[in-house]
Amino acid sequence: MLSFKSNNEPLERLTYELITLFCNNKDVSDDDITRTIETLNAEHPSNLMWHDAKTIIARHQSLCPSPKFPNWIPERYEFVKPLANGATARVVLAHDQISRKQVAIKLLNPTEPISRIQRETKILRALKSNYIVQLTDAIFKVDDPTTIRAALVMEFVDGQSMNQIINQNKNAPHEINEAVRWMFQSALALKDAHAQGVIHRDIKPANLVVAHKTRAIKLLDFGLASKTGDPSSVTNSGDLLGTPHYIAPEQSRDPTILDPRNDIYSYGATFYHLLTGSTPFQGDYIDLVAQHRNSVPVSPRARNPKLPRLINHVIKKSMETKSQDRFHSFSAILDELAPEMSVELVASNDQPSTNLSSLHRADSQPRRQTQPTPQSSRIHSSLPPVPASNAVREYQGGRTVEIFEGDLIDQAIGTDVIVVWDNNQLSMEGGSAKRVLDVAGPDYFKRTRHLAPALPGRVVVSASGSLTQRFIFHAITIRRSASRATLVTPTPKLIRDLLDSCFYHAESLEIETITIPLLDAGYVGMEPAFSYETIIEHLARELNLGRTPVKTVRLVIPSRFEF
Repeated sequence: MLSFKSNNEPLERLTYELITLFCNNKDVSDDDITRTIETLNAEHPSNLMWHDAKTIIARHQSLCPSPKFPNWIPERYEFVKPLANGATARVVLAHDQISRKQVAIKLLNPTEPISRIQRETKILRALKSNYIVQLTDAIFKVDDPTTIRAALVMEFVDGQSMNQIINQNKNAPHEINEAVRWMFQSALALKDAHAQGVIHRDIKPANLVVAHKTRAIKLLDFGLASKTGDPSSVTNSGDLLGTPHYIAPEQSRDPTILDPRNDIYSYGATFYHLLTGSTPFQGDYIDLVAQHRNSVPVSPRARNPKLPRLINHVIKKSMETKSQDRFHSFSAILDELAPEMSVELVASNDQPSTNLSSLHRADSQPRRQTQPTPQSSRIHSSLPPVPASNAVREYQGGRTVEIFEGDLIDQAIGTDVIVVWDNNQLSMEGGSAKRVLDVAGPDYFKRTRHLAPALPGRVVVSASGSLTQRFIFHAITIRRSASRATLVTPTPKLIRDLLDSCFYHAESLEIETITIPLLDAGYVGMEPAFSYETIIEHLARELNLGRTPVKTVRLVIPSRFEF
């Protein structure tokens, strides 16, 4: 047996027990480790904790490695290293020699009920979403009619669970910008799952993984998931499913209830934990279940005063004790977050690393059709000398830039977003911005004041007031000053950065059509021809790359300009 010399007798005992456990049992779970710690603490007065166990396991894992693969795993999968051990399965990293990709293989314990294994496999085979870890293969070995060995081969996400990130923060609230972006993506994942009739039933930080490279979210572990309308997927009453820190009240009372609002509650509790550094309730197993059923948690803003009121509202409404008082769907949550999302997701010159180009839009609401008004067919005669056919420019994947002359509001009809070039106070004082403000309505300015100030180079998203568009994108070009003499003319780089930010928000908000006015002279001091060339050149580059869901960009040129 391996030895571990220390002046700390409790640690010596824990080391011996853990090494014995790992060397004699290939399927050590977190529960096994917890029971070992509790037993030693009960037998001898000590204060052994999970941290002690993790240190010991990390030190000795290479000396006593877990078994690699059972002999029934196909040779196409080459073992790389263990990833995790749980109560129902262990997960290993492997190399798929056919696809030449890394995969995560979930080796389910033979003691798992066959019905549960079949349910999880069936759900994962059918479930499609860019924000859910995808099943690539399923392997089964039947030993006898009552025993089945199963391995689920999953897409591998190189990253950390949200729970690990929270622990690294030492229970401090996570940075708001990134946290909201993650939870927006989590809502997209759950919207996709619910649209396909799947209720996860175990939403928690440990089941949301953040990719290292993209900082994007993936939802995983559908071991407790159920399919609505499928009686075979319903758990027997009396079995408590879910995690006590995040479980919905009705789910703890009756696990046979299959309601999407179960996931909404757990989502809210996860959101709460991420942005406050604390779970909504504390206590032991029984206390936690009782508190979720009977108590209202401390307001998130009381624990994190920096939390925007909108986010506080979303969390609280998601966690209403009565399911009928919560959001009715994740689409409703996304609608709530989207208009003000840029307060948390401001896109600066240094673009966030999250790759949002893969947002799933299959079940989104039908888009408005882009139908130019009769005036839209008129192209200004003094545009640069190009053939008239180039008033509509076509790019990769059928994407287009349409060039129209005239009033911005008239030419924006039928598009999802209208862009305004604005200052850091979002005052919309001149040019096309003033025109948009006039139409948006008298209350619009008041409702957007809390978004200011913003830095030049950023795009701030707001609701659209009385306009027919879904959103207004405020592209911040200058700082407002008492003297216009202090204003700096926007550079081509600034324009390109702002256009990139517009595309970034368009991806996250599932935007297909955008209207952009020419960045005009006067207030910002830029030559219109130069502005036109810069905008057209960058739009062409981005649309040809094909990374954005935007299909149509409408560039509107005021009639007064001549090139």
